[in-house]
Amino acid sequence: MAKERKEEKAPEELLVLHERWVDFAKRHIREIIIAAIAIVVVVAAWSGFTYYQQQKTEKAALLLVQGLMTQDQKQRENIYQQVIKKYGNTPAALEARLALFEEYYAQGKLSEATSELEKVASKAKGDLKYFSSLGLGYLKEEQKKYPEAEKLYEKAATAKIGLEKVAYWDLSRVAELQNKLKEAVKYYEKLVALKPEAEKLTFIQVKLERLSQKLEKID
Repeated sequence: MAKERKEEKAPEELLVLHERWVDFAKRHIREIIIAAIAIVVVVAAWSGFTYYQQQKTEKAALLLVQGLMTQDQKQRENIYQQVIKKYGNTPAALEARLALFEEYYAQGKLSEATSELEKVASKAKGDLKYFSSLGLGYLKEEQKKYPEAEKLYEKAATAKIGLEKVAYWDLSRVAELQNKLKEAVKYYEKLVALKPEAEKLTFIQVKLERLSQKLEKID
């Protein structure tokens, strides 16, 4: 009997775990995107930087490190802005924008944080663009701008770079927040098609069952 109760409780525990994962992802947007920037830097290095580009990149990186090591918040933000102004087309400038994003986000300045991340996305190429879209989606969702968040998650979901599972989780959640139950079902079904791990599959099945029950009441 105790075993049966434990099994019944498991889906609820999975629901809580999923929400914790979402909170973690929101707090680590910068780390997620910096990982993508690191790939861009390596590719650029192998592509053959000119001597001038190398010098510019190195100076930008040194100034960025100076900013990262500065204790005073205003001075730190000022240095990040200098990196962006002087070395706008370097990877360090992208990281400086992400650092500014992190500063503003920590201060609860969501509008300014969003603006910085949007600028990163506008400069981004390849995979980085889709990682940026995912990060922007989290910010829009936090501001309860659900339709905008949904569009950004859709970009990440269709990119075919390994973000599909994460993005479809996000799409299903934001669809539910908008009470778009049929769309939420569609996204959860796409997740099932991606063959998730057993525990996640259990979570999805619970969600689909609950959504189906809600839809039956509406119909």
